[in-house]
Amino acid sequence: MPCLARGLDIPHIRTVVNYDVARDIDTHTHRIGRTGRAGEKGTAYTLITHKDKDFAGHLVRNLEGANQTVPQDLMDIAMQVSFFLSRSFSLCVSLCLSK
Repeated sequence: MPCLARGLDIPHIRTVVNYDVARDIDTHTHRIGRTGRAGEKGTAYTLITHKDKDFAGHLVRNLEGANQTVPQDLMDIAMQVSFFLSRSFSLCVSLCLSK
């Protein structure tokens, strides 16, 4: 529900389930931010299908940036998108060259 994406502070939310993929990664971040308020921990689930593959790469980057585990199924979907593959390749080359 987009109306719950921003601005509401509902205490004690431990789990968020996104049935519909957000329109962008910022909206997604605000949705899952319903969990983990004020030092509390929470879990967010986002249901992704192959039709959401363009969003999968952004979600992988978001998880990596938060030092979270990236499920292999999500990585497999993200790897089907050319922009994600090109960024992954450039990152790999940059990391390899910096060693």
